[in-house]
Amino acid sequence: MEPSTDQDEGTADKVAAWILYALQLAIEGVLFLFSLFSVMATDPCGTGVDEPRICSGYYFTAAFYGYWLVLLVTALAVPLLIQSAGRHGKLRWLRPVAAIVVLAIATVVYIALLSQ
Repeated sequence: MEPSTDQDEGTADKVAAWILYALQLAIEGVLFLFSLFSVMATDPCGTGVDEPRICSGYYFTAAFYGYWLVLLVTALAVPLLIQSAGRHGKLRWLRPVAAIVVLAIATVVYIALLSQ
């Protein structure tokens, strides 16, 4: 008698989801360090030569902490979403993959905001 493939698929899905979540957290760690070094984008401020938009304290603060908020929300929400997907019989591994895509988009937007 062969083992149930539904249970094997559920186990593989769960393992893949948690491995992808660990990868997501590693990526978030790198992005957090990147955000700390992004403060150097304000280095040309105060020179008086065509000040970039980033020199506005409110603008930089909103972009900086907004990016940190995205990092925090994805780190905290994905485990809850993985558990919820498992209870409802949906694919779990899609949640961390979607979070990685969201992090990539947020990073591109953050870099675009810093370069203005």
